[in-house]
Amino acid sequence: MPANFDHATDYQHSVQTICRLAFEAVQDRSPAAQTLLEFAAFLSAESNCLPALLLLASRPDGPLATHFGGVQDAALLTANLLGLIGTLQKYSLLNVDHDRATVRVHRVVQLAARDAMSLEDRHARLVSWSTALGFFLSGKNNSDNWGFIEWWVDHARSVAESLLSEGVEDAAAAEFLQRLSSYVEKRAHYQEGLRFAARAASIRESNLLTSGPEGSRAYAESLVNLGIAHLRCNENNEAVAALNKAIDILKRKHPEESSLLAAAIGNLATIYAESGELDKAEPLFSQLLGDTVLRSSAAPKVVAGALSGMAVISSKRRDYAAAVALADEAVMIHESDTDPDTFELATMYNNLGAILAKDGQPDEAQAKYERARELYLAILPQTHPLIANLENNLGYLFYRRGLYEAALPLIFNSIPKLAKALGWENPHTRQAAQNYHDCVEELRKRNIVVLFRKDIESGEFKKHVDDNTVGIIIISPIPERAS
Repeated sequence: MPANFDHATDYQHSVQTICRLAFEAVQDRSPAAQTLLEFAAFLSAESNCLPALLLLASRPDGPLATHFGGVQDAALLTANLLGLIGTLQKYSLLNVDHDRATVRVHRVVQLAARDAMSLEDRHARLVSWSTALGFFLSGKNNSDNWGFIEWWVDHARSVAESLLSEGVEDAAAAEFLQRLSSYVEKRAHYQEGLRFAARAASIRESNLLTSGPEGSRAYAESLVNLGIAHLRCNENNEAVAALNKAIDILKRKHPEESSLLAAAIGNLATIYAESGELDKAEPLFSQLLGDTVLRSSAAPKVVAGALSGMAVISSKRRDYAAAVALADEAVMIHESDTDPDTFELATMYNNLGAILAKDGQPDEAQAKYERARELYLAILPQTHPLIANLENNLGYLFYRRGLYEAALPLIFNSIPKLAKALGWENPHTRQAAQNYHDCVEELRKRNIVVLFRKDIESGEFKKHVDDNTVGIIIISPIPERAS
């Protein structure tokens, strides 16, 4: 090694030089292996690449099909793919763990591989990834498919980040970003979903002049998706603007797209309902439900969503009998769908539980909340804000029934989950904090003391307990507000 070798500045450059020499050797020996490495350059370096590479290889019209001679047998495809991986492993370009069946690529190798490609080649590889992964994301709306998607979604997110940084504007990229946005939004990655949705809409807008009628329809679809993404990030004004623009395009240029129009109207009405603008929400829900063409063409979950929205409006007007009937019909319609979505169905049950609780039917409300929680836990992580919000609702129901020891942990533990996902200023977070405060104050009036565990350990509890104390509930300390 030269005496003047600077490890801090020269090491990565030297490693990349070695990588390029290995690339040249691989190119001479197996162009197919070189192609595979170029695709691996855009995957997540922290995750097992094998699942994503298998998806790419399985596409009969994909970029590896010519290298595999049109083979479609799964076992033969896997064997061919592993053969290419073995070639790359011999040159230390991929790390293979046979015991764990994992394949990983180092970041430095990825950087060198991308650097060795032309701009056109990088874009071509990313478009191929968009086409392949976009196809497998087509089942994103059915939560029964989420386990399969979770197997490789980190690689999809890595490809999406490259699409953004490389400025790819292909239609396949827009479709992939839109589908990925919808998926990560359901997993509570709201800001990430918004970035992907915004880029998808931007690509489709830039292609309007060359994409014909289908282009404007696709742009309207992207605007609907963008509106939902803005809503999840509490950007209601931006959400309303995107959805109104989509509705305008659909009415002027695509009146036949009544199903997409129904979805746009339903989402716009939901925004107004959630922001308390009932005078704007109700006519839209009524239009969707009362217009024969719109209602008959809308997906069952869209109709159910409109009924649920009308139920919320009736509940806010204290017409609980009407609200319960509407919410119950929403659940029934969604459950009768030939392919009901677990995520949406859980949300319907949660809404029904909230209305039943307000109507003074605690037993029925608890049953609906617990059913919603069961459905959510089957598809979402315990920390998801929807589960946290549901647990806050269930905890408050327990509190109103005098089940304090069951109520406080549920309400209390929902607060940090909601704050982390939604922020401290989000209405759901503030409501959970208010519920906690109300519970503690009511218990204080009843001479029941709520103690933090640290007070027990430090002896500070003696300051809060006196001869009038009739009960003690011990919980962990409430999380401090993030700065």
